[in-house]
Amino acid sequence: MLPPHSIAAAAMRSLLPLILLLSLLSGGALANGLATASSPYLRQHATDPVAWYPWGEEAFARARELDRPIFLSIGYAACHWCHVMREESFADPLVAQQLNEHFVAIKVDRQERPDLDATYLRVARLLNGEAGWPLNLLLTPDGRPFFASAYLPREDRLGQPGLLTLLPRFAALWQEQRGHIDATAEMVATLLASASQEEAAPAPTPAALREAADTLAASFDPQHGGFLPAPKFPAVPKLLFLLRYAHANHHPQAQQMVTTTLKAMARGGLFDQLGGGFHRYTPAADWQVPHFEKMLYDQALLTLVYLEGWQASGDPQLRSVAERTLEYVLRELTAADGTFYAAQDADSGGAEGLYYLWSEAQLREVLGAEDAELAAEAFGISLEGNYPEPSAAGLSVPQLAVTADELAQRHHTPVATMAERLDGLRTQLLQARQRRPPPGLDPQRLTDWNGLMVAALARAGITLQQPRYTACARRAADQLLTQLRDPQGQLWHRYHAGQTDVPAQLDDYAYLIWGLIELYEASAAPRYLHAALTLTSRAQQQLGDATGGYFQSTYLPLGGVARSKPMRDGATPAGNGVMLLNLLRLGRMTANSELEQQAQRLLAAAAHPLATDPANSATLLLGLQYATTRSYEVVLAGVPQLPGSSELTEAVFGLYEPHKVVLYRPEGELPPITALAPYTQAQLPQGGRATAYVCSHYLCRLPSGDPATVQRLLRGEELTSTVQ
Repeated sequence: MLPPHSIAAAAMRSLLPLILLLSLLSGGALANGLATASSPYLRQHATDPVAWYPWGEEAFARARELDRPIFLSIGYAACHWCHVMREESFADPLVAQQLNEHFVAIKVDRQERPDLDATYLRVARLLNGEAGWPLNLLLTPDGRPFFASAYLPREDRLGQPGLLTLLPRFAALWQEQRGHIDATAEMVATLLASASQEEAAPAPTPAALREAADTLAASFDPQHGGFLPAPKFPAVPKLLFLLRYAHANHHPQAQQMVTTTLKAMARGGLFDQLGGGFHRYTPAADWQVPHFEKMLYDQALLTLVYLEGWQASGDPQLRSVAERTLEYVLRELTAADGTFYAAQDADSGGAEGLYYLWSEAQLREVLGAEDAELAAEAFGISLEGNYPEPSAAGLSVPQLAVTADELAQRHHTPVATMAERLDGLRTQLLQARQRRPPPGLDPQRLTDWNGLMVAALARAGITLQQPRYTACARRAADQLLTQLRDPQGQLWHRYHAGQTDVPAQLDDYAYLIWGLIELYEASAAPRYLHAALTLTSRAQQQLGDATGGYFQSTYLPLGGVARSKPMRDGATPAGNGVMLLNLLRLGRMTANSELEQQAQRLLAAAAHPLATDPANSATLLLGLQYATTRSYEVVLAGVPQLPGSSELTEAVFGLYEPHKVVLYRPEGELPPITALAPYTQAQLPQGGRATAYVCSHYLCRLPSGDPATVQRLLRGEELTSTVQ
């Protein structure tokens, strides 16, 4: 029997045709305007009874014409709570009636318009101290926000007012107390403008790095890893900063914080123990039970930090997690043309996470009694279950409850034998899971997130000496540089259903340039370095600010909301932080002083967030550290043609030294790289063998073809060789 609230909802839905007819007869504008949208998320709402508009002048003109406030809702296709709010509220006739009668409703896909998402997340953080998705705001007809909230229930719940309470209340306020709303909107606009103008601060110094490391240590969770309070997100920029800070400053505590976190995430339910890849976050501190959406950007960023964590610590488990994450992406998120889909949904079979959950009985059905017992022990699957939803009693999120080493000891079995057996159980369970109704797929190809994936694959290809990963990165990059860039050089943000219809924004440039730099270092193909330099120049022309840094987009916001220049990290690294690293690396690779000067101006523009909010400015900290610590410029001459090439390449990339750039100078009088980095003309191979030229702090050592010597130079060890 259905619960009473479900019966009521079903009854109300049966009245929907009558409500729609009455509204039409009364002259209400009811046409849902999302049916022709290209965004999969917007099309999910195309059958709502809400008269949604896509973002655009038509919606604002309608609000001005009717003198109504705007209800703005922002989400994305893989967002679980966005689905919940749609089912509870936006598909509900009474909620739709309130919205259609008293508001103009606009729906935005954050993946289609990241600039709008960033702008209104700032509004929500300003008003509430926090923000997330679904994100719901009220705006005046001229675009000034005066209310913001994340998920809102249909009816009042546990002290939180629901939409059926809030919408009539705000409709009455709009009619009866417009002055209060206008005053609030003006106050919000003033606060936003003030927050957007970063206060002057002294130029950042290396002392900011130590202060940031201390700040992160104060919020570190020593029991479970990560940073308190919960909910727990991977926070990759913070982990990368701590790893590189530990390396540059011989700081074992910072190193241990990262290793503890990476191992804890890998053992918990945040990591898909059967199929690889990471879910987005966990509500509790222990990483055990996640929200199940899988985002492309998380896979890329976590691959990068696990690779660096493996190189820094030597722990083979971290390398395995990176490889299994890449295999998940290549299996589940790769399009036929080699580019990468945006996300997998949290929901399947009508419930969140159902695709990933297991009971003891299901294990026995797939594996048989003996293997099921071992799998339950290894993956923490119990009779009572560990998933907290009452509707999923007896179901568990697989975790690495016991490692292969521990199991081998318990069962008196060689470790290699136990590891092989566990791999076989994973394969059987994954094959069985793939017969379940799969999670929804967001098929959009986004330039920024694809750029991150190119970076991850390229880094994996060269550090793991796995050419297959490099080949996948090249295939994706080639598609991005053709499908998402027109003959005039215009870069686009999204490719979907054969269309490129959203101009590129800062993250598109920043992340793709990052990927191209990594791909050049992995492939030795100078066209990727050339493309990175070309895109850097275009980003400066389109988005650069003469005072330093980059704006999020070329769009001018409405309603007095200041143009965004993102410095702080959010769900993804801050575009200005990534551009800072790009400028520094490209400047060192090409000896282009203008790129270094742009980096210095960006650092000056970032002084205030670095001084006042270092924990949320970790990507900027990565750039500051690169700019102020010892770094290396390496030219590999005669690679990959001459003898000794593979040994020299393995020596350079097998050592953990994150503050380096690598160029390849083939044989010949004027290979293409000499046009991009003219100083390489004179850096020729010696004695018919591959040769490394290592420079640091404007000093270059004598060239060497000996891998051990090159590694000593990259460790900063003083040698007796003559300085050139």
